[in-house]
Amino acid sequence: MQYLQNAGMPSRDEAKTFAANVDTALGASVSPVYPLGGGYTQEFENGSRYLSGKGWFSSPPAVATLARAYRIVPLGALVGGRQDFDVADGFAVFSSPATGTHAVYGAIRHSYIARLGLATSDEYAWQGTTSRAVDFQNGRIVWSPTTGPVVSLKS
Repeated sequence: MQYLQNAGMPSRDEAKTFAANVDTALGASVSPVYPLGGGYTQEFENGSRYLSGKGWFSSPPAVATLARAYRIVPLGALVGGRQDFDVADGFAVFSSPATGTHAVYGAIRHSYIARLGLATSDEYAWQGTTSRAVDFQNGRIVWSPTTGPVVSLKS
């Protein structure tokens, strides 16, 4: 990227905008600015930076990896181990060193309550059925195509 600029290739407007809105905690740039979902992103040594209609946000590497995989941009900052993303049916990434990094979306995301804590699993098939589940620090949400989501808190 720096080679192209040194060779005289002009920066795109998006690149100029990103250069003027740096998050120094992310370190050096390792990618050009590129479109992602409803905005733009740029990858850095210590995470990714995003620009969307909701503003500027940054994500650590593990969260940014999921954002790239799903081609989405954040709606807000990573707070308390959770970052919400711009997906109509709801999408959040939960991340911490203790719990790992997990995407929670759709009906399970809509049923989430703060008392559950952070996600500790990705979505999985529940007991060999068509139901889906996600485990959390303090409970589980199981979604069934016939009954919808059920939140269970640990005792």
